[in-house]
Amino acid sequence: MAIPEIRNIVFDMGRTLIDWNPEKIAEAAGVPEDETERFVRETFCGYEWTAADRGILSDDDVVAAACRRLPEHLHENVRTAVTGWWNLWSPKIPGMEELVRELKKNGYRIYLLSNASSHVHEFFDRLPASDCFDGKFISADWKLMKPSHEIYEAFCAHFGLVPKESLFVDDAPWNIEGAIITGMQGIVFYGDAKRLRREMRERGIAVAEER
Repeated sequence: MAIPEIRNIVFDMGRTLIDWNPEKIAEAAGVPEDETERFVRETFCGYEWTAADRGILSDDDVVAAACRRLPEHLHENVRTAVTGWWNLWSPKIPGMEELVRELKKNGYRIYLLSNASSHVHEFFDRLPASDCFDGKFISADWKLMKPSHEIYEAFCAHFGLVPKESLFVDDAPWNIEGAIITGMQGIVFYGDAKRLRREMRERGIAVAEER
């Protein structure tokens, strides 16, 4: 069976366009090394962080919950990390800016689909080749989360995209599965832009093999 022609390239954000690394964020926020594991667990791995990405809890809710679980001397570190992590640690994934720009130049429409809080709108222009994006779809704005089929359906409907003509790139296999179940195409990203280029070329996408 022939693979449908891809017209739209959809990217996840964390660990796909920028490096999402809670340990590095904690370090940059001044958390002592011997307390990093606990800090990351209680700040970024709890229900509240996910609920903020869903848009049903605020920063203050996340901070308050983490502070209840952490000693007082870490409370200011919590607030710093939660309300401005992108200022602490958000380096671009190597090779991704060049890839996005090449795809845009070759006529593809480019989109962002991310599980994230509404803070993304504040730092969107820091993302690789942000000026190339035709639209962004943030989970908190819609109160929907990957990998539920509802978010992919809402995304395609919002931008008027044909699912089978849309390729989703995400570091989490379960998110790619959700996209495929909804009718989109998908590639799991393993942090290697050169490998992603090869896999895109295998699907008939006009992009150079390496850069």
